[in-house]
Amino acid sequence: MGRHTIVVAAIAQLIGTRPSVLMLGSGTSLEDAARSAQAPELVIIDIDDLIVSPNELIARCRSLFPQARICVLSGCHSVDSLRASISAGADGYVAKESSVEELFRGLDTVNEGISYVDPRVGAFLLLTDVHHSDHELSPRELEIVRHVAEGMSNREISVALTVSEKTVKNHMSRIFSKLNMNARAQIAAHAIRVGIA
Repeated sequence: MGRHTIVVAAIAQLIGTRPSVLMLGSGTSLEDAARSAQAPELVIIDIDDLIVSPNELIARCRSLFPQARICVLSGCHSVDSLRASISAGADGYVAKESSVEELFRGLDTVNEGISYVDPRVGAFLLLTDVHHSDHELSPRELEIVRHVAEGMSNREISVALTVSEKTVKNHMSRIFSKLNMNARAQIAAHAIRVGIA
């Protein structure tokens, strides 16, 4: 049994305990699902191996269940896939390689009305927005960017990451330089825009 199969099985277990969740995937008839579900609060769409266009399915879900939150589940880290899904009306995008705990955290976040993009995919999106390969942010710098977007000070970030405040300041200097920005608010806005915060 592959890892993705295990993840889908875990989601099926989640759905079994939450009747307000609807799961759509390969071979699923949206019309049958619509008839069997009573106004789901959360729709999860497994976009891998769909017969129909994922964007078409997302749009149809948005039309049938206008009040529902829609979360895409995919094994693909494609920035184009992420952007297309969000443009089609998805509220969240979760990678299948997530742990079960991470997966449920992402689904719960979307179900609570908060947009969510898996950090693995968001990191790819941020890096594609940086024009030169030598300007790519390191994993630690991405982590600091997320904390900045949460409104944390350098001191608070140093405590959270168990590093010195001077180390955080050094990272911040490199982040400002790589992103060609000069204010924390710019970094926070950028992080939110590309979906890593």
